[in-house]
Amino acid sequence: MCLDGERIWNQIDTYRMGAVSVHSFAHWISANCGFTVADSDMAALQRAFGKGARDYRISKENFLAFVNPQPEEEEENAEEEAEESKAEDAEGQKEGEASSEAVAE
Repeated sequence: MCLDGERIWNQIDTYRMGAVSVHSFAHWISANCGFTVADSDMAALQRAFGKGARDYRISKENFLAFVNPQPEEEEENAEEEAEESKAEDAEGQKEGEASSEAVAE
């Protein structure tokens, strides 16, 4: 089951600011999910969703990246493509060195 991060975000960001405070997010959870986020957990929310922001705000981009991470299959494909690219670069370098040596002789 996959969450619809965009739909959830649109419910949370009622003023369409593109970011919400951690406290607003905790309030939304309390009002819509039936449990209260303890004040001691606010810092954990900030670390999870804030991605470096120091103002206790959660951006839409960070929220969506956290709620809807890239599927593992896509991650594996991206890793394979990166490895293939490195191999091609290394092969091209070897060919370039060989042709440089041939010219030098």
